[in-house]
Amino acid sequence: LFRSDTADGSRNAPQQYISSSPDEVALVEGIQRLGFTYLRLKENYMEISNRDNVIERFELLEVLSFDSVRRRMSVIVRSATGDIFLFCKGADSSIFPIVREGKVDQIRSRVERNAVEGLRTLCVAYKKFTQDEYDKIGRA
Repeated sequence: LFRSDTADGSRNAPQQYISSSPDEVALVEGIQRLGFTYLRLKENYMEISNRDNVIERFELLEVLSFDSVRRRMSVIVRSATGDIFLFCKGADSSIFPIVREGKVDQIRSRVERNAVEGLRTLCVAYKKFTQDEYDKIGRA
């Protein structure tokens, strides 16, 4: 994912994101509507400006690329506080079966309603790992 910078570097100026995946562009544009701005991936760290204009850095630990069997793509990141998260995006048919908690029925209903209206849908889920859990999957 590439973010084009404006001449003055202003956060409030419209940004253009370029990617081979339209899903990635849609996701970063979506988080921007919620007050977060994807800034860059630099030296294996993702930088995001949060709602308070504070830059948060996440170390990119793993990338699990999309494939036609899993029908999803995942990344594992470590926050500046040391928390480890797996973020996963994919088709609803690949995400809902692995979700264990949250407002699953409410979200499933919304996704189905959007699909009926002819809108393309994409689901995102996350899981927080302990260091032990991450170490175990790293050895698998």
